[in-house]
Amino acid sequence: MRIVNMDQVKVVVNVIERDFSKIKLNQKALVSVGAYPDETFAGKTSLISPTINPMTRTASVEITIPNRNHRLKPGMFAKVDIIVREKADAILIPTYAVLEQSDVNRVFILANGKAASREIQLGADQGESVEVLSGVDIGDSLVVAGHHRISSGEKVRVIQGGGE
Repeated sequence: MRIVNMDQVKVVVNVIERDFSKIKLNQKALVSVGAYPDETFAGKTSLISPTINPMTRTASVEITIPNRNHRLKPGMFAKVDIIVREKADAILIPTYAVLEQSDVNRVFILANGKAASREIQLGADQGESVEVLSGVDIGDSLVVAGHHRISSGEKVRVIQGGGE
């Protein structure tokens, strides 16, 4: 017989050594599971291993998630994002929109119907998106398709639909 309290569940993740210093107790974590693909469950870091596993170069971190409705079950596989920093006024753009040319990061924006090249400074990398510290402003129209083959000053045709 096994008795469990399902009002809270714990997810254990292995954090790689280079990211370990970013993890603190009570950090917000966002958890998703395959059973509920359109939902995210909020939790917090509740236990951080004091040691690094020498074989995997990772450390265990436990995330506690409220589960009052008992939808999360023991044994489910989860994807976990631990929030190490939040910035309310950050500008995020798709990583694929950034062009690296001679160690300079650039994007193209739409200005008066033409492509305009902008040198940008990058901040935090979120995988599929990246923070822009300078070079673009909120409201700028970013060129995200065909930008590898255009030059500054070329006319740009805006296509609405599946991807803008």
